Amino acid sequence: MDRLALPALPYALDALDALAPHISRRTLATHHGKHHAAYLDKTRSLVKGTPLESACLTEIGYAAFCQAFTNTAVGQFGRGWAWLVLADGRLQVTATANAGTPLVDGQRRADYVAAFLANLVNWDFASAQLRACVP
Repeated sequence: MDRLALPALPYALDALDALAPHISRRTLATHHGKHHAAYLDKTRSLVKGTPLESACLTEIGYAAFCQAFTNTAVGQFGRGWAWLVLADGRLQVTATANAGTPLVDGQRRADYVAAFLANLVNWDFASAQLRACVP
């Protein structure tokens, strides 16, 4: 099974005829059948031959987030930190200097960040907070 397959629409293309002129069958066919398909094709080509080749989009997104978060956190000097924040309705990774949270061992920041992401983040809580903020 291709975990990056284009999902079928949950309705027929002509179901949108009632919404004309706001959206048309042609517009939906273009966005779903061409654009969405192209995004998946590009993603497949980017992960081919990597450990993410058999991953679903959620797993790929999580891996990309972990890499961005790690790069931001490791790049901080001293007591600066990386944060996952909701800004302007979008999740983003950002950094602050001298956030006041000391590291256990500043020379092993990459190991600390990896352990933080794998063992300390309460993803259920973070997800609930995001759902509460996004309409």
